[in-house]
Amino acid sequence: MARRRKNDGTEELAWVLTICTLGAFFLIKWAIEAIVWLFKAIAQLIVWIANRAEKKKNVNNITNVPFENTTLKEEMLKLPEQTIKEKLNIFDKSIYDEMFPIQIRGRGESYFENDKIKYFKQNENKYTCTVKGTEDYKVSLTFKNDGDEIEEASCTCPYFADKNNNCKHIYALLYKVKCSNNKEVIINEIKQNLESIKKMIKNSQDYIDRNKSHFTSAAIQEHYNYTHYYDWTFKNIESKMNNSTLEDTLLKYLEDLIRISSELKEKIKKTLNSENTSNSNFSSSNTTKKDSSKIGLSDVVVGLAVANTVDNFIENRRNDDEDNVSGYTDDELDDYGLEDWQKDLVKKGDYDPWNFEEEDLEEDDYYYEDD
Repeated sequence: MARRRKNDGTEELAWVLTICTLGAFFLIKWAIEAIVWLFKAIAQLIVWIANRAEKKKNVNNITNVPFENTTLKEEMLKLPEQTIKEKLNIFDKSIYDEMFPIQIRGRGESYFENDKIKYFKQNENKYTCTVKGTEDYKVSLTFKNDGDEIEEASCTCPYFADKNNNCKHIYALLYKVKCSNNKEVIINEIKQNLESIKKMIKNSQDYIDRNKSHFTSAAIQEHYNYTHYYDWTFKNIESKMNNSTLEDTLLKYLEDLIRISSELKEKIKKTLNSENTSNSNFSSSNTTKKDSSKIGLSDVVVGLAVANTVDNFIENRRNDDEDNVSGYTDDELDDYGLEDWQKDLVKKGDYDPWNFEEEDLEEDDYYYEDD
């Protein structure tokens, strides 16, 4: 009869030790994998944050940095005209609008720009000069307490002498005294805005060219389309901008430029933010490139059609502009209360917009004095 082996618990202990060892091994393995995964996740998060920060910096440098030297930014569009002039540090001539009809103001401003003011003198708050018209007219202007309020004005022209109406000669002297630097400031601001807008477009195009693989062909084509369209607008403003342009018209050009720059900023930001900088999976990125190339072919066809439409629109606008030798837009001529036939004469260069009467200006009164 075999003797029964005594159970001293060694086997159970061995099993427990084996299980504990295996458990510890897997726990350590899982812990290491978890730590590695966590470090990878942290690394990817850091890369993602860095990419976003870099993209934000790139977008900011492209869209905002060029405008740092401009006086007026997008907020100008929400400001009243008086505040805009204060920001530009120019005199607000509109305080005299009630004293001078719009045609008189336009002709007086042109007299100043055409250097028809001679023998200008100042004696404290009194200013005198001779204005060259059909004849030489003696003009004087006195302000109250060296301020902006007119105390006395006079001119030897028939329009003032016979009718006692404020004439273009008085306004020419007034514009010289109060606004002689206005146009220079506005033109300089327009030039700075034009330079900033062009720099923004060039910088965005350079960035896209350097990172073409990160953008879809549709985004690249869209960027070309809208920058190509706005480029014509800038050239159109540049061709009309000079010292002979009325101050109010120059201010409208400036407002247009700031509105355009705001629109362009948003468009360029949208394009640049569409950049795909993900390199996490080689195969998936290859697939994305293949898919985007397929999409890109059709997008290019659509883009070319859009570009052709834009080019046709620009060409039509160019042709219209060639017929308009004056440089005035319909909106600007509306400010003079002109009828369509009068607008046509102005656009052809036969008349200036202030050569027509308004309801508050009788014909006999207005043409009482010749140029």
